[in-house]
Amino acid sequence: MHSNGNAIDIVINDVKTINLKFPKLYKHVGTRFGTSLNAEVFSRCGIMSQGAGCLKKKILQNSSIKLEKRLAILSAYIFTKGTFQCSTWSDLSPTAAKKFHGAIMSLYRYTIGMYHGNKQGIQNINDEDILYLHNVTNPYTMIRVARLSLWSRILCKAPKIVIDLCMDLAAIQVGWPAAVMADLKWISSSEKCAHLAEATFEDWAAEIKGNRKGFIGNIKKFSKLRYANTLIPPIEPNGGGPPSSSEQPLTFNCNLCNFEADTCQKLAIHKFKVHKVKNVWKSYLGDHVHCPICLKHFHTRERVLNHVRYRSEICRHNLVLRNRMWTDAEVSEFDACDAESHTSTQASGKRRHHAEAPVIRLVGPLLPILLQGNESNHHPLGVGHRYT
Repeated sequence: MHSNGNAIDIVINDVKTINLKFPKLYKHVGTRFGTSLNAEVFSRCGIMSQGAGCLKKKILQNSSIKLEKRLAILSAYIFTKGTFQCSTWSDLSPTAAKKFHGAIMSLYRYTIGMYHGNKQGIQNINDEDILYLHNVTNPYTMIRVARLSLWSRILCKAPKIVIDLCMDLAAIQVGWPAAVMADLKWISSSEKCAHLAEATFEDWAAEIKGNRKGFIGNIKKFSKLRYANTLIPPIEPNGGGPPSSSEQPLTFNCNLCNFEADTCQKLAIHKFKVHKVKNVWKSYLGDHVHCPICLKHFHTRERVLNHVRYRSEICRHNLVLRNRMWTDAEVSEFDACDAESHTSTQASGKRRHHAEAPVIRLVGPLLPILLQGNESNHHPLGVGHRYT
């Protein structure tokens, strides 16, 4: 047997050679499988967020419907859109877990009314308080319940070779069985499974086989408890381990008041909500719908703004050197002109930077561009330029 990149060569009796090719990512029944779950999780989060646009105003934020019923509808929506086949997921990376958690918690916030800028004047609270006060299911608990349910079905219905494979992987603590073992530690906090707190994977398998229906019922009851939904370890930057004593939390301070934030995004939201400070790149772009540096026409101000903020560092720096700045009053006037278009776009379930038409390049010539890196023979913006 010989491995070469994305293929394995198997030689049988020194005569016949079989070449087995395997892709890095493939799609099966609406689920993407590969070496990393990030693509699958990010796709599910996008599907949930975009699809919920039609539900938000008509159902989730409809005060004439009882909150308990709205949360039940949202729960059914999440299980069909976001957690479809999540029972096959192994342990998520910190980035994927944070993305999945944030996508579902944002839907909870819109339904309950506790989000930034709500018109009811409801005070915003953190995620842990929302889970406790409204007794909703933690996003990671949904994955735990699905994984344990699948493991119980495997033990009772799958062929012996599949069960033996899971047992072997659990012994070396890798892959999906290792995540199941962590879930079993979680369910051992329940009253009916407390005697299995120190049990091995084989002991758990014997217990589940003896009473599968009772095990599934215990999972469902335990997952609805407030205690079970707060018994989730925080996602740390170092992969879940305890933080180093030498690490100090990074804070961003507002230069207009005493507000402190742990991320730059939270600081920007605070400045906009409290001090009415808008993004500085709006002052450099004005009412342009094309990039003055690379002459790409994006059709909307929001798309060209994202191009300058996130995509092209070369355009951003040259924009500071070359372009004039518009006043705050002019920027507010430009935003007011785009407000109606943004409202209609969001009402249709799309983001305000949704692309209705492809990017095109305007007729030049390009003005002289100051490069930060190496020059390129095929692009005037130099090596490493991202083309969107």
